[in-house]
Amino acid sequence: MNNDKNYAADINRISTENCKKASNLLNDICKQIQGDKTLPEVIKDSDLYCDTYKLLMAATGRAVNHDRKMMAYDDEHNMEELLRQLFDRLYFFYHNGAAKGRDLPGIRWTMDNGTFVVWLNSCAINMEHSVEVTESTGTGFSITKRGKVFNLWLDIPDMEDDSDGVDNGYKFVGFSADFMPNDGGREDVTFAPDDQDFKHLTLVRSILADFDMIGDMIQEKENQ
Repeated sequence: MNNDKNYAADINRISTENCKKASNLLNDICKQIQGDKTLPEVIKDSDLYCDTYKLLMAATGRAVNHDRKMMAYDDEHNMEELLRQLFDRLYFFYHNGAAKGRDLPGIRWTMDNGTFVVWLNSCAINMEHSVEVTESTGTGFSITKRGKVFNLWLDIPDMEDDSDGVDNGYKFVGFSADFMPNDGGREDVTFAPDDQDFKHLTLVRSILADFDMIGDMIQEKENQ
């Protein structure tokens, strides 16, 4: 049982994106190992098949659970509303974790010069996500930078100085991204409320879904 728990914890250290990639790859590998053998034959004869199949089921299960959670946000095509929901999560975490000093199970956070930061790759589920940002060069051309979002943050000082405060707090939600060296390295990224880039919308939906999964994991643990 302990080994199963450790195995599940290891799977959760893999990002959802990589679980989806692994699911497709491992499925092909299982087919190649099986070859012309029947399923009972390959299970009996090949330890490699059994080990690979176990990993396939774990990666697929994680990906499927994530996609089920993400379905709740599929009809939301308004970035402002998605950011507002993300802000609600962050503000709840900030209020309870940093301001009240309460435990935040499954969430790793720090305060950085007054900014509340959630470490996406160190939470109960790895929530790192690919990101693409297209920027104008100012000469009639644009460049697309590709990287990975590794932190999610809430700018508390600027939010508290704003006259609208929490009402428009979504404006102070952003991400830390690690771009390729030629694309600028590490930078902060924010999305405009009217952003309609499908990949940006998907990134926010994906993180919301992962937060929901963490919530279910904590609830299940508390009910045991």
